[in-house]
Amino acid sequence: MRLTRFLRVLVRGKDGQAEWKEITENQLPRGGKRLSFRENSLIAFGVGMLIFSYAYFQDEINPDSKWAKAFRTFTREPLSAFEGRARARPRLDWTGRTTRLITSRYSSKEKMASLNEMYDHLFIEFLTRKCTTSDECATKYEEAETGCLNHNVYQDHKKACLQGLTNAKPKVCKKSRIGGAFCGGFGGSGNSTSGNATTVADKSTTESAGSIGIIVAVVIGIVLIFIVVSAIVFFKKRQRNKKPDLEIGKSGMTTAPSKTPATSRTTTTGKKGGKNNKTSTTTTATAH
Repeated sequence: MRLTRFLRVLVRGKDGQAEWKEITENQLPRGGKRLSFRENSLIAFGVGMLIFSYAYFQDEINPDSKWAKAFRTFTREPLSAFEGRARARPRLDWTGRTTRLITSRYSSKEKMASLNEMYDHLFIEFLTRKCTTSDECATKYEEAETGCLNHNVYQDHKKACLQGLTNAKPKVCKKSRIGGAFCGGFGGSGNSTSGNATTVADKSTTESAGSIGIIVAVVIGIVLIFIVVSAIVFFKKRQRNKKPDLEIGKSGMTTAPSKTPATSRTTTTGKKGGKNNKTSTTTTATAH
């Protein structure tokens, strides 16, 4: 005989009326308590904000690499776009998608007045890496100028490209020892003291900006974590204070009802052959 476990549960309906119901063991909820949709949404929002904060402030955390990143993303293949491709196919290897990405990421983020400053940093990085003598710098400058003239993405970028290249030339000459015809009138080897002083000033400014960026990123991260944790604790307390709609009442183990076949026995009393014979039937139930 198979035993079935039943639980008596007090169920409160929408109309406020309560009634007892019996449910089987298989109808009980399984597993631990699940988080509500609101709690899951808060957790997802907090994680997303932390990721966004890191992505937004990563350049301030490491400011030395932000313009190198812009340079790599602009040219796709670092430095190569200004070399052979500018001679064989006179245009920079840029696309509208890449240009829009860098424009939105670095121009609006750094709050620049125009694209010129962005191109300044781009060509300062290019000329500093690729030329060490006056003749080399003159060649690379012409290749970059050819690429700017054949810039076919946006007209405003073509102007900013040429202006940025023009502005980068004196800055590179003041920070380096190139000299010669390329840096004639812009300092160069004869103005090494001024170049070193400018480099030290730029380095100190970069370090201070980096420390400020780290502090801001840490503070924002702590505030976001505090908000998410506080919201989760608040909603958990609020949920605990609510009356449960399901109250567990008396529970026990009962035996499922089983059919019991009945057997009948007939008894006859009286004299043999008599007229008044009495017959009685007795029914008994036998449990199996």
